[in-house]
Amino acid sequence: MEKRGTHGRAGEEGRGKAEKVGREGTRRNLKREALKLARALEKAAKQREKDQAKREKEELKLAKQREKEEKARQKEAEKAEQQQLKQANKLRDKHACTAEMILEIDPAAVTESSGGILVAAVQAVQARVSIATQPIPTAMRWRRRVTRVWDSDAEAWRPCEERVEAEPFALVRLAAAELSRAVVRSGVGVGVGVASNMSGVREMHEGVLAAYPGAKPIYLVEGIKEFMKQRARLMDQCIKSGIRGGAAQAAGTAALPPRVATKDELDAAMLWLQMQGDCFVQVSETIDESTRYIVSFTTSISTVPERKSRSQHALRLNFGDAVKCGTDMTDIWRRMLMEVKPCNELVAEAIVGRYPTYRSLIAAFNERGARSGAAAASLLLADIEVERVKTVRPIGQALSRRIYKAFMSTDAEFAIFDPHSGG
Repeated sequence: MEKRGTHGRAGEEGRGKAEKVGREGTRRNLKREALKLARALEKAAKQREKDQAKREKEELKLAKQREKEEKARQKEAEKAEQQQLKQANKLRDKHACTAEMILEIDPAAVTESSGGILVAAVQAVQARVSIATQPIPTAMRWRRRVTRVWDSDAEAWRPCEERVEAEPFALVRLAAAELSRAVVRSGVGVGVGVASNMSGVREMHEGVLAAYPGAKPIYLVEGIKEFMKQRARLMDQCIKSGIRGGAAQAAGTAALPPRVATKDELDAAMLWLQMQGDCFVQVSETIDESTRYIVSFTTSISTVPERKSRSQHALRLNFGDAVKCGTDMTDIWRRMLMEVKPCNELVAEAIVGRYPTYRSLIAAFNERGARSGAAAASLLLADIEVERVKTVRPIGQALSRRIYKAFMSTDAEFAIFDPHSGG
């Protein structure tokens, strides 16, 4: 019994040890698995960090590439803008300006015998012709293809999207007979000098202004000479008819001749249109002459913006040249000296080094003149040495006299720079 009990305890102890060994093995396995898992997690974390760094590097590379491309696009856009600005501010001659113009003509005017001649003449100067119904069939107006606008602040042209704008002018072809009817409606009698009553002409002019609001009318009065010849023939016929039918006329049965304006009355009407109507009047006698005038008006109107911009430039000093501004008093003094040709920058520097201000030079001129006379004073600057590229030479007597005369002359007619004298 005792032996069996001993074996039982030994077995239990063996099982306990086995269980303990098993548990320790399990813990070791779990520890190895945990360590393995931790290493895997650490490796995965490092891989993620590596991938993240790689992505950030690629994104940075792409961002730099996009920034580079954006800068290139901006540079290209700025270059194109500068090119457009340069092209917009390029001086345009009469032919370039005329090519922008569009002359609008009523269809009725084109169907006339002179219509084809006018269209061909306008197209010959590179302007375009547009057939559009006009408020007045005998009138025409101009439009312009605008590709630039004037910037008054920058005093330069700015490119813009092309658009068509109306010009502030309208031309009315006015037959002499029609002008005569307007004069007759005014009730002006024969023998009146400058007509005081121009109600009919005013009514006609107001009709044109209403048809083309904001436009300045140009009246092309056609065929006055031929009209006056017809008037003379009509009056002659009336006189002859009156002589032949004297008895009937005495009885009051003869018809009176139609009222026709005289040459003086037509001249008075045209004068009224120019002075009171504030418009331009041109007289033409033939179709060819009228065509030439219309083409001339087209080219003249086309250059109005260009001439206006040039005149604004010309308001500056030296007819368009920018005023030369100095950075300080010494620089201003140096630039003053350089206005006396051929005093260049090196010569001016040498003079400024000896006489740093305008007053110092004038005082030296006066002192030398009081002591030795004007001739000696004019040579004051002759011995000042000028350092040139490889040599050192004095200013010389000729230039010294020229500078002296420029600053000391009391002759109001003396020109510092005379382009006709070669310097």
